[in-house]
Amino acid sequence: MKQILVVEDNPDIRTWLVECLRRVPYDVVTASDGNAGYALAKREDIDLILLDHMLPGKTGREVCRNLRREGIKTPVLMLTSEASQTDKVLTLGMGADDYLTKPFEMRELLARISTLLKRKDELDSALEHAAELSRELETARHVQQKLFPKKLPVSEGWEFAATCRPAGAVGGDYYDLFEVAPGKILIALGDVSGKGLGASLLMAGVQATIRSRAEVCLDSPFKLIAEVNRNVLSSSSPEDFLSLFLGVLDLESGCLTYLNCGHPPPLLMHRGALVPEKLVEGGLLLGVMESSPYSLGNCTLNPGDVLIVFSDGVTEAANKEEEMFEEDRLLQLLQETPKRSAPTLLDEMPCPT
Repeated sequence: MKQILVVEDNPDIRTWLVECLRRVPYDVVTASDGNAGYALAKREDIDLILLDHMLPGKTGREVCRNLRREGIKTPVLMLTSEASQTDKVLTLGMGADDYLTKPFEMRELLARISTLLKRKDELDSALEHAAELSRELETARHVQQKLFPKKLPVSEGWEFAATCRPAGAVGGDYYDLFEVAPGKILIALGDVSGKGLGASLLMAGVQATIRSRAEVCLDSPFKLIAEVNRNVLSSSSPEDFLSLFLGVLDLESGCLTYLNCGHPPPLLMHRGALVPEKLVEGGLLLGVMESSPYSLGNCTLNPGDVLIVFSDGVTEAANKEEEMFEEDRLLQLLQETPKRSAPTLLDEMPCPT
């Protein structure tokens, strides 16, 4: 039952209000002065406050103003005998949600109370939904962080750098970089459609498949991609899909064998070149069809070459003027890489917003 606080110093009006409200029925508590009303109004179980304007102790406006300053958002319906426009503006300016000029009809008062309580319920529901979403995003953020490698490979003659800078909505971004066999580095970067906990959990399944079946990629990258595709199809809704770049780098020869499954093409800038090689070989997004043909790509990294594997969050990141970073700026960074280490280059990448 909704609980209403009635703060009214006139005993006859207070008794009349209590009797009418309890017939609705509402649970009613009362106070006869501003100080007592102010103390009761802080209770969390109060759903609405009927507040007389002229009260001993604190006035109704003072009570309302102090409650709002303390962050108490309980709806306040001010009862006032002053009907001027200035009085109404001052009353609302102090934080009252509505006002009613005395004398008034009980049915009008009840209609206004019903409207304010309905509005409060809608606000409470929206706040609870927002809190649930916040908890879900925090869980998603925790899941996402668990997917990333704790350490990157270290090998003489090679520099590796990687990071994930999530936008406000956390979800299905994933990268991995680890030694799958002596001298063999598996590189993976994926992006699940959608955000939130569902996307994070789906990507966790993808990460688990890749980690547990990584050695399959050495002999047959197609077989590993097929397993990931089945995982996405069986554990997601029809509108979900996954873009994925998956490759194995041979540290001795510099040969990179890869499959690009609908992902933004990584850029390989060879030393001295002005235009990068785009790693486009592969096929469709994963989670779209049960089977699809894929073509295997090969390239070679030589000393001084730079490979950037990225998600669309990089090229679509916007600055304060809402200008996107886009591929041209990424190409400019690549052309300047002789002056930069891999970690320095990574630091200059834009942060999604």
